[in-house]
Amino acid sequence: MKIVFTRFVFFILLFFISSLLFARQLIVCSSGCNYSSIQHAVDAASDGDTILINVAGAFTENRISISKSLVIRGLGQDVTFLQAHAKRGAATHRIFYVDGGAVVVIENITLQNGKETADPTLWKGSGSGILIDGSSTSVTLNHVTIKHCDYAGVGMAGAGITLGGVSTSLTMNDCLFENNIADNGGGGGIYIGANAGDVFIRSTAFQNNIAANGNGGAVLAEGKTAITFIGCIFTGNQALNGNNGGAFYADNATPVFNNCLFSKNEADKDGGAMRVAGADIANCSFYYNTATNGGAISRGTVAVNNELYITNCTLLNNTATGFAPAGAGLHNASPAAVIHMTNTVIDKSTSGIDLYLYAANSLTTNQKNRVGRAKFTMGSARFENN
Repeated sequence: MKIVFTRFVFFILLFFISSLLFARQLIVCSSGCNYSSIQHAVDAASDGDTILINVAGAFTENRISISKSLVIRGLGQDVTFLQAHAKRGAATHRIFYVDGGAVVVIENITLQNGKETADPTLWKGSGSGILIDGSSTSVTLNHVTIKHCDYAGVGMAGAGITLGGVSTSLTMNDCLFENNIADNGGGGGIYIGANAGDVFIRSTAFQNNIAANGNGGAVLAEGKTAITFIGCIFTGNQALNGNNGGAFYADNATPVFNNCLFSKNEADKDGGAMRVAGADIANCSFYYNTATNGGAISRGTVAVNNELYITNCTLLNNTATGFAPAGAGLHNASPAAVIHMTNTVIDKSTSGIDLYLYAANSLTTNQKNRVGRAKFTMGSARFENN
């Protein structure tokens, strides 16, 4: 048995060392390199290879299809700009399409000006920057900016990135989504539509993204995908034309937010910062967000089986413009959905009351909370306003 185990370890080490020895770097640039096209380099690459986009400035290419496990690397987030077209709105295809179970890392680059209009895949015009599809496909972004991408399709949504497929995953570290627009749907920055997908986003900013005719100005999540945001910033995002979730919208997912900031986001209807059924929100701050109901956080009437945890959070100076008790900080329209709130401040709303709950007894955990003005359709609750 010992000999068998020793051989197993030997073969694992041999495979690892061989992968390191035989992995190549393929260099792409406008002239003077082996490859003048990223797609040609991808076609020539083997699993484990790195493609270096050796460009200081703009490099124009779109419809790059990847079904191999590769690293795509630029010279820097503010140095290499990979664009679908030199002019925003003029492209007819997205930048990257990743599928086939590939494990892809994209880093140190800016992706811009993607616009998909004629893709034959299931997701149609979704993911104008990156579309992740297939089964068990995985994409990691490190130090990547995605900006000025437009969703122009019909049906699905997502201007910057779409996570589709089955058991797919998206991981992001130190990234930026800026000024992406979903013209005909939701998810100005990201649309999460995967079946049993997984999303982990750290230290990433979502700025001035727009869902013009759908939910989720920055992020739209559908299904029960596992979603985690740590140390992220959402500012200036909008869901327009009667839609919800200025920064974030989820129908069935129960996302986790830790140490995040939501500022100056806006929804034309509910949830200036977020509209969720349930969530785990800890150590987060919400300032100057605006909506008709739930200037910061809104929950709908169907949020019954999803629990909402709010811990060590601050919700200040938010606005609700609705005529009914609108809940500028937190608005919970469900008579039965459970809320656990601990050591949280909801106060100083600029319009509307600070907290509205349909039923006071939905607040099953109420410890060390400070709330300015609260209203309940059913029941009452006290807060430690010391």
